[in-house]
Amino acid sequence: MMKHSGRLLAMVMLLAPGFVLASDVWLTMNSYGPVKIGMTVDEAYTSLRSLGQVQEPDVSEGCDYYYPMAGLSFMLDNNRIVRIETSSNEAVTPSGIRVGDSLSKLNKTFGNRLDDQPHHYEGPEARTIKLFSKDRSIAMRFEVFKGHIVEIYSGYEHSIHYVEGCA
Repeated sequence: MMKHSGRLLAMVMLLAPGFVLASDVWLTMNSYGPVKIGMTVDEAYTSLRSLGQVQEPDVSEGCDYYYPMAGLSFMLDNNRIVRIETSSNEAVTPSGIRVGDSLSKLNKTFGNRLDDQPHHYEGPEARTIKLFSKDRSIAMRFEVFKGHIVEIYSGYEHSIHYVEGCA
């Protein structure tokens, strides 16, 4: 019986490329799981503890970063979250997009809503692709290298554009 269950799971995962696992965390333009843009770093720490073991924040005033776990960071402005950054494929958007997905899947999912630009520093194999909310107050940025998403940023529109951390 176990042998057949494993095969069934493998088939489901192959047939459903947008398949979401229970361990996946929803990433939206303004949230990562229970953490929302605008929260204080202490509120984020408390909220993230429900997802597992996380590092305590050690941040200063002004622009800083909080690194709660591998593959996840939050850009802060005066201890408030303004941007979420993830290189983990456990974060998935409501549209089923995650790190590791292909550029073609991203294009099929969002089409002409995407703002596709050459990467600021990398060569022709790298793209910076942005998706804005209708009112353009929040956005997502997809960093693409060799045809696959390697990192996703989400947050306030102005913070999405920063290429070098807080600058």
